[in-house]
Amino acid sequence: MKFMDSSIEAKINKFSSSVMNEAQKKLDELKKEIQEKKSEVLDSKNDEFLGEAYEKIQGYISAIQKEDNDKVRNAEFDAKKALLKKREGIIEEVFETAKTKLEDFAKSDEYKTWLEEKLKKALAESGEGKKEIYMTERDKNLIGVTEDVVPVSEKDFWGGVRVENLEKGILVDYSFYNLLEDQRGDFLSKSGLVID
Repeated sequence: MKFMDSSIEAKINKFSSSVMNEAQKKLDELKKEIQEKKSEVLDSKNDEFLGEAYEKIQGYISAIQKEDNDKVRNAEFDAKKALLKKREGIIEEVFETAKTKLEDFAKSDEYKTWLEEKLKKALAESGEGKKEIYMTERDKNLIGVTEDVVPVSEKDFWGGVRVENLEKGILVDYSFYNLLEDQRGDFLSKSGLVID
């Protein structure tokens, strides 16, 4: 019977060993499957976290770029504003000097001749019809105009003459103010003070 016991025991051991090997094999497969699942989940979460991190980084980069662009735009605007202010100062200085020279010219002997020529030219250029002549009282008396003159304030109209044909709607303006304004545009383009 001992022989049988050892044969049964051998079979049991063999069976037990086979079951244990099978169990170990199943355990190894399960561990491998768990590890694969774990790796898959970790990779998926890693990708998800990396995607979120990338989006956040891109958001921060965009915000920083926008902030930098705003700072550059503001600096350009401030510089342009300062440049415009400086340009206006230069223009005003130049044209105040020109105005002073025109006022001095209006006090000279040549002014009377110039004014008479401009009045004659304005009357001719405005054509036939009812007209209004605009000039200062001082200038009217200076050249002895006999026609009706619409008096204008010396504050706004400090020299020259303007003739308006009321029937034809023609205005011929040889006032110092108009002549100076015509020069302003030329001055800007020729002086290089035009700002884009």
